[in-house]
Amino acid sequence: MPVTGRTEPLRLAPLTDEHADDGFRLSTEAGWNQTVADWRAMLRIGEGWGRFTAKGQLVASALVLPYGGRVGWIAMVLVAVRYRHQGLGTAMMAHALQRCEQLGLSAALDATPEGRRVYRPLGFTDLFPLQRLQTTRSRLRVVEVEGVSIREIGERDLERVIRLDAEVFGVPRDEVMRHCMAAQPKRALAAKRAGRLLGFVFARRGRQSLHIGPVSADKTEIAQALVSRAVNGAKGPVTIDVLDHQERFQAWLTSHGFLPVRPFMRMLRGIGELGQPARSFAITGPEFG
Repeated sequence: MPVTGRTEPLRLAPLTDEHADDGFRLSTEAGWNQTVADWRAMLRIGEGWGRFTAKGQLVASALVLPYGGRVGWIAMVLVAVRYRHQGLGTAMMAHALQRCEQLGLSAALDATPEGRRVYRPLGFTDLFPLQRLQTTRSRLRVVEVEGVSIREIGERDLERVIRLDAEVFGVPRDEVMRHCMAAQPKRALAAKRAGRLLGFVFARRGRQSLHIGPVSADKTEIAQALVSRAVNGAKGPVTIDVLDHQERFQAWLTSHGFLPVRPFMRMLRGIGELGQPARSFAITGPEFG
């Protein structure tokens, strides 16, 4: 039987590019930072489903982004405010998990504390905790590391960055990296020493703030150099989702005015490990992993 909201039957249907604006309205109502461009990218990369009223209003959503034929990244599980607490979110998650199983993908996601309580009984296990940090205006000064050059990522470097991200994240996600590259190309930076790629950073302009990530680096100092350059000249709020075990990096950010906003937990289902968290400093965002 269909899940109902206020006794109104809701139709389950695939989401397409034409639903990007509707998805944006859902995430905006929830106070999230995604843009219409992010929604278009997610719907292009993966599969989405929604629950619609008889008048065609989107009131719930869930997406699965297939990465490397191995992982199904679950994102944008949203329910409109007036339709919450009626089982819609649980039903959308169940549909996403069923689709992962059909595609032979292990499920992964970044959960809020409330979401974590829901996902653990579904077979998800914790991988690592994260902390969202935000500042109303960046006060970071440019960090220099001797012998390390920080340069904008060119097309020639992008393939190397994509390969490094696949190592650190755990599976390839070429289209996500290209979306990040196109979002803010002047803030897409690579760190090199003698031609060797040591790390990278991307940034995206969100609905509310500039979002920094992913950030991958061999050392904390290199991550600091990358991020300090990426936010240089930025006006307005800046957000970054930092792995908790990168304590020095997180302390550096908080010492420059970044404040904790919200914790997350990276969770996996059907797989025990993913990637190389020791080389990851900040994620792309809960919508992309």
